[in-house]
Parts: sequence; C-alpha cells; structure tokens
Amino acid sequence: MISEALLIEEIFPEVAWKRKESKIVNTDDWYQIITPEAPTIALNGIYRSILDEKTFEESILAVIGEYKYLNLPFRWIIGPSSKPSTLESKLIEYGFQLNSEISGMVATSNEIRAHIAPNISVETVDVTTLDDYLEASSSGWSIAGKLKTELRKDLFTSIQSQDQTLIYCLARYKGTPAGAAALKLTSRSAHLIGGSVHPDFRKRGVYQSLVAYRTNLAVKLGKSLITTHAIKTTSAPLCEKMGLREVASFKMLYLP
Repeated sequence: MISEALLIEEIFPEVAWKRKESKIVNTDDWYQIITPEAPTIALNGIYRSILDEKTFEESILAVIGEYKYLNLPFRWIIGPSSKPSTLESKLIEYGFQLNSEISGMVATSNEIRAHIAPNISVETVDVTTLDDYLEASSSGWSIAGKLKTELRKDLFTSIQSQDQTLIYCLARYKGTPAGAAALKLTSRSAHLIGGSVHPDFRKRGVYQSLVAYRTNLAVKLGKSLITTHAIKTTSAPLCEKMGLREVASFKMLYLP
C-alpha cells in the first residue's frame, strides 16, 4: 500500500497547473512542465526529480539552460523522494531561492471539522460567474496585470472544457464575492486547491466555508480522502485546525 507521504507527493504533478500546449516530460524519476507562451513559474517547473548522484549537477545546468533559452522563469519542487539529498543545497548554490515551504496534508472526509459560516454562501462557478471568481481569487493572491489576464484565459478555457475532475468554487459574503478555491478529483483523492480570501473579508469564516463546501462536494462525488498542499505560514495552520494532518513536507524554489 502506498504511504500517505508518497501519495501526497505523487499528486503534485497531477494537480500542477498546465495548458494543452504545455510540454510535459514525465518519467518515473522526473516530471517537468514547459509552457513557452506563459512566462510564469505557475506554468513552468520541476515537480519530480530523482537524479543520479554522479550526474545531477549536469541535469541542473541543462534545466537552467533550457528555461533560460526560452526566457522562462520556473520553480523546482523538493519533496521526500527528491534525490540526491544534496539537491536543495546545490540548487541554492546555483542561485535558486526559497519561494515557500509547503505541507502535504490528508484527512478522511469525516475527519474534517468545517462548516459554512453565517452570512456566507458557496457555489460552483460557470462562465457567468467567472469574473466574480477571478476578482476574489486575484485579490486574495495579489495577482494583477498580465498574470491576471492570463489567469482569466485559463479559467475560461478550463470551465468551457467542462472538465468534470476540476471544479471551481466561489464564496460570497452577503452576496459579495469574498473567496475562491478549486477542487480537483485525482486518481486517489479529492484535492483542495488554491483557497484564497479577499482581504476585505478575512476572519469571517470564508476559508472554512470553502473547505466545508468542497468536502461535502467530494463526498457526493464518491471521494472520501481529502488532500491538499498548503503553505506552511498561511493556510496549513488553518487546515490543521479543520482536521487535516501533515504527512509530507516540500520546498518550492525558484530561479530569479
């Protein structure tokens, strides 16, 4: 039986943001996304890297050269299975910086302690409410300018595709867009993605309401295992209070 730590690590490539035109390199030891049309770390990076001790520096230099040639920023996820053990320190030596530390978390649906708070409603998103979702999400994540425009394009394409495995959810506070999140049905779990709350509506139960809504939706869709990748300094403590527990730790590095 697969360990919880390995499960949450293997979900990373499955839920990674990508486009139809993204180039994917996927082997047992390596998972890489390259999206030449999108100069953002959200759509370019390494999500699995199990490298040979003797040649891993050559691999690092090849990856740096590849993204540099395409003029693309990218990120590198270091997880429990990443090898060699010196990979992180070597990346830092080559100029990489820590973007965030992430908790891989799991819980069964009946372990989740969350409810929809007073004055808050949550709904699934379609093309008619896409801009409400975009406004809540971009405000929560401080996304603006070209990246916000690109995000809207991707959201529109995703919603129009009617992908039954990816569901966007919008929370409203007294009718006003207040928070946004997504639910991804993976091969093994219902994965909570991208929860964010508009700064004007924080500390009112919006985040908890999004967790509760997505958990209930997951159960209706036949998924009893809930997983998420949560930033240690922001969402992870909230998720822990609601019953999720950390089973793996990750570091996200990027090359400025």
